[in-house]
Amino acid sequence: MNSKILLISPKLNHEISIRVPAILQENLGIGYLASFLEPRGITADIVDLNQQNLGPEQLISIASNPEYLIIGVSVHSPYDLEEAINFATKFKKVGVKAHITLGGHYATRKDIEALSSSNVIDSIVRGEGEITLQELYSRLNESASLKDIDGISFKSNREIIKNKNRFPITDLDILPFPKRYNLDNLLGAKQRPVHMLTSRGCPGGCSFCVAPLNKSWRTRSADNVLEEIKELYSNGLRTFVFDDDNYLGHSIKGKERALKIAEGLINSDLRINYQVSLRVDDLDDILLKKFADSGVSRMRVGIESFNQRQLDSYNKRTNSEQVIEIMQKIIDSGIEPHFSFITFDPYVSLNELEKTVHSMRRFANNIHFRYVTAPLDPIEESVIWKHLKQENLLIKNGDKYSFKFIDSDSGVVWDYIRSFKEYMIDVENEYHKLDQKIALFEYNKDTDELLKLKKVKKEVDLRMTMGWLDILQYSIESVKGTRSYWLTSIPDEIKQKHDELAGLIAQNN
Repeated sequence: MNSKILLISPKLNHEISIRVPAILQENLGIGYLASFLEPRGITADIVDLNQQNLGPEQLISIASNPEYLIIGVSVHSPYDLEEAINFATKFKKVGVKAHITLGGHYATRKDIEALSSSNVIDSIVRGEGEITLQELYSRLNESASLKDIDGISFKSNREIIKNKNRFPITDLDILPFPKRYNLDNLLGAKQRPVHMLTSRGCPGGCSFCVAPLNKSWRTRSADNVLEEIKELYSNGLRTFVFDDDNYLGHSIKGKERALKIAEGLINSDLRINYQVSLRVDDLDDILLKKFADSGVSRMRVGIESFNQRQLDSYNKRTNSEQVIEIMQKIIDSGIEPHFSFITFDPYVSLNELEKTVHSMRRFANNIHFRYVTAPLDPIEESVIWKHLKQENLLIKNGDKYSFKFIDSDSGVVWDYIRSFKEYMIDVENEYHKLDQKIALFEYNKDTDELLKLKKVKKEVDLRMTMGWLDILQYSIESVKGTRSYWLTSIPDEIKQKHDELAGLIAQNN
């Protein structure tokens, strides 16, 4: 009898890996699958190609083990799907008999397309995979039908069958802590964070996000979360990132749980720092104080815009005055903010862009340059994607979408921004190398050099942010006719700032 499952996490694509060292990555999804399956008598081996530098022949050799009944590949992007099909094709070519299944956010959304476009993928595990994968394993071992397994899509005699959705796990405390297969590398980088999930789902309802398609917000209890922190703390880990879509769950229950976790940390000997993600309209003064006292070192908040029309369009359920007030409170608390923005959307006007520039300058120390000119990403099946589709404003680019501008002047500004992104690509690539260097210095614990590099990076961050704000402002002024030279050349003052920035980064790379 086949007795094992092989779980594969593809290597990160260049766009992501250039920002975060692959050696410090960890796929929590397959870690949860393995820890759930193994107490039930199912051995789950993990191959994460971000840590294990395996060539194609080595991977094929592992997959060819006849003990594997199932080979599962984690798919969270178009790149992952392409890699998964590539793996499966090679496996089948050498005679691998294992059932090949895909799981993850992107595989769930693209189940029919993935099965239709490939004859080497046998099934898709949709949504939460723990119970579904266990049932799939049992049915395959019994040579039984897959037709009544909730949460899978599969092929049967060339027909694609999509079973009904599986009801989400309501009590997340029943799940064992994830298998920490990359713990040795994480322990070697004590200043780098270890990731945790304390809840699943998001009821926030942002119109640009697909998380609201699964609105049920389910949590682990405060005691359960604290227990995992204690376990990881005993291994020497001190920095944590809570990867929840929405840590507070937009509810009174969520706030109460967050306060209990914070108080548990304050009243214990656990001296950690941790990061959380939440919405502006969920944060209050009591929570902010408890977060600061309990060790929250960074807070990721989706601000999205200073313009009321955009806030309403994105369904943020807040107003521009509240946004500014909360941003300032977070900064004053001493917690490092990570504010995200969506500057360009199909309806943005020059006046809104001007307000964005003005407001961002006020908070330039706390806004990453990446968000200064960030465009809306119309994710397929999101509320805003459906709306733009109805209005014929979507532009399809392979597996992704962009949009048309209602205001032609704003469209011209965006064209200027895109052309300047090409001009800045060398500086941004060197910036990402500096970012990786800092991460690896943390891994190697060269404290003096690390402090020096972090100081340089802070200066670079501010100068990059201010530079992009200048670019956005100059682009707006050019469209308005006050900077007509922009159409034929890049301003000398921008070139000078570019060269100075490139020189500063080069000195430290």
